[in-house]
Amino acid sequence: MTETVVVVKLVVLVLREDVKGLLAGLTKEKGSAAISSAYSVYSSHWGSAPEPAMVKKTVADIETDFLFLVPTQIALQLHANNSTGARTYSYLFNMKTRIPGFPRWVEAEHAEDLQYVFGKPFATPLAYFPRHRDLSGYMIAYWTNFAKTGDPSNGSHRVPVPWPAFTKSHHPYLTINHKINKNSISYDLRSEYVAYWTQTYSSLPSVRRAEEEEEEEEEGGMKREERED
Repeated sequence: MTETVVVVKLVVLVLREDVKGLLAGLTKEKGSAAISSAYSVYSSHWGSAPEPAMVKKTVADIETDFLFLVPTQIALQLHANNSTGARTYSYLFNMKTRIPGFPRWVEAEHAEDLQYVFGKPFATPLAYFPRHRDLSGYMIAYWTNFAKTGDPSNGSHRVPVPWPAFTKSHHPYLTINHKINKNSISYDLRSEYVAYWTQTYSSLPSVRRAEEEEEEEEEGGMKREERED
């Protein structure tokens, strides 16, 4: 075994522990069972010797899913299930970030879509490329149509592809970047991970509740012993 291989294995080992540490912080109300189950779900595609970049991306995926994706999907479903007359739409913004220094696998950072919705590539053209203005034009068209008609696909502004509504039983989303076309429509965004957090994780008992149940059992046992005495 070469020195380089040993170093790489040590780095991966440290990164794996970082993943578990992150999960411990996010799932502390559920305890060790949640750490174990979440780690199993998110590391299932790693293989026996994952690249450090893959492990780092998993860390980003965990935080993004827990903090942004899952709450958004829950809100989408609630709105689709309970709204009367109002439509619901879902999108994934994945235009490559303009912020320098990020790894190649990083797509968009949080809230980077806002600059395109409000037309910044047109207001400060020297800071952007033509592809950024294409994207901004698409987003302005969708958002303006939606504001006017309640449907981003219908209105006075032409859009590159119809954007289907998110409903109780169908969960389409539009992937938004500068190359929007018919293949930009997909379904069930990261459904495996959404299902984990909303079903598997949610069904795990909280640490506090488990402790309370243990205390109740102990108190019940003590009372039985007192009655026997």
